[in-house]
This record gives sequence, C-alpha cells and structure tokens, in this order.
Amino acid sequence: MKKKAYSLFLIFIINCLTSCKNTSTSPSFNSLTEQIVEEIPDFGNFINEMEALDLVFEEIDAQMLPDIIYAILTVCVGEETFEIQVEIIEDQKNGKRYHIKNEYIDIWVENEQLKILYQEDVPLIEPLPDEYLELYINYLEAKSATNDFLFVDLKRQMIFVFENYNGYYFLIQKFPCASGKNATPTKRGHFIIENKGPVFYNEAKFYKCYYWLKYSGQYLLHSVPYSLDGEILNTAMQKKVSNGCIRTEIQNAKWLYENIDTQTTIWVY
Repeated sequence: MKKKAYSLFLIFIINCLTSCKNTSTSPSFNSLTEQIVEEIPDFGNFINEMEALDLVFEEIDAQMLPDIIYAILTVCVGEETFEIQVEIIEDQKNGKRYHIKNEYIDIWVENEQLKILYQEDVPLIEPLPDEYLELYINYLEAKSATNDFLFVDLKRQMIFVFENYNGYYFLIQKFPCASGKNATPTKRGHFIIENKGPVFYNEAKFYKCYYWLKYSGQYLLHSVPYSLDGEILNTAMQKKVSNGCIRTEIQNAKWLYENIDTQTTIWVY
C-alpha cells in the first residue's frame, strides 16, 4: 500500500512541481485510480523511483521552515560584557523567565538578560497543497501510538490532522490556529497528547477556554478565550497572540477534543 501511494504521489507531485506549482486546487488523492500507479513515467537519469521521491521530498522540505524565536543573551563577566545569540525554547510566568539554548548552552535565564530579535508581524508563508503535506509526513515515517497524527505548522499558523490507513497517513482535517507571541512563544517539538478536557478556567485573569488538549506542561491546544460569562475575548486567527498555547476556533477545538485520543503524537514546528 505504501509503495503504491508513494508512486502515485510521485507522478502527481512531479507534474505539479514542473507545470502547476502555483495552482490553488489539486486533484484529490482518493480520486486517482490504480491505473495511474501502473503508468509510471520514464525518469531518464533517475536511478529508480525512490531517488525521484527523494528529490521531490527535498523540494517540499525546503518550504517547511521551523518557527524559531531568536534572542540576544547579555552576559557580564567581570567588567566584560558579551552578547550571544540563542534560541528561546519556552517561557515561565508569561515571559519572566526563559529556557534558552544554542550549540554551547542550555539554561534558564531572567527576561532582563534577553533581547528578542524576531518580529511579530512577519507574513505567513504560502500554504502547501494537501498532497505535498501527505507525502511529506509519510516520507518522514511519522509515528503515533494512536491512529492519528497532528502537525502544527507555526509558519503557516495551521493545524493538520492525519489518519493512518493501512500504514499510510491521509490528511483528513485542517484548521487555522493562533500561536504564542514571541515574548511567550509556543513550544516546538514532538510531543504526545497527555490529557484533555471540556473547559478550563483562569479566574485570576477572568477567562476560560473550551476543549483543551495538553501536550507539554503548561502548553495546550484549545479554543479561543472567553470571558467567564461567555463572551469571546479574542477571535484572531493565524497570528501570534497567545501566551504560548495554540488556539483554534471553538468548533475546531471541539472536533479535536472529540476525535483525538490521548497518546496521539503532535508535532509542533
């Protein structure tokens, strides 16, 4: 099944990359037939089908960019002051402390020692066709303890839901989202859904969020925030507006809550 699916995608995507890369709509994977699999084109100098697949993957991978938040760390040693570029991994207490790292350090520091470099208003990257995303996730041999796999593309501010069928992950849902501000960034990496619930309350800040999925410590995926009496506080999507959690519209959060089991893998990129 997987080899046939790769072959099918290979035919379709090579054609897109050469002739219709900017087309907004693409034929559905499920609409293609077994006959297409048999009509494999002559790749000329390609040694075999997998080499062609590797080249297609490289083309897609070049468009998949991690949303890394950089900062300058100021360190004083005696009378000397040094500035070091670091990556912000996560924060505590709404940006009062930061977990930072680079090739040489992996530490927590106070916010007074950092100057964040990345701008909030960087435009979103152009979305990729669904078929590219399916090929990309399957080429990487995504793993999940459940039948589903979540991919959050922070550069495009989108949540993608994949379902495993006979060893191949098919894209079944996609939702816009809103991630953390640069001062309170969304934590990136591979995680599992640890727990979930219908609603949580933050009475100190007078808001609540519905349909939450917890994936790493304080980091959740949930609905947009509501006041304690039920009024929507912020509807912004595909922007960096949160304190680190991943927000989505309430109907999408509800779908995720009802359909995604704990122990499902989530990749936040």
